[in-house]
Amino acid sequence: MKTKIYKTLSVTARMLGLPTTYIKELAERNKIPVLKVKNRMRFNPEAVRQALDELAARGDIDYAE
Repeated sequence: MKTKIYKTLSVTARMLGLPTTYIKELAERNKIPVLKVKNRMRFNPEAVRQALDELAARGDIDYAE
């Protein structure tokens, strides 16, 4: 069984090349997987990347910066 690695919001956003505000917004809207620990969010970057790919395939991405 492969261990999942969880990263902070800022590290995940940097790894994906996206703004932290966008990743946070998607997590709050339950569009991407997030682990909430007290008042903090943790992400598995690969799971987030996969979710973003699925959203894009469905045309469900609304990104404007």
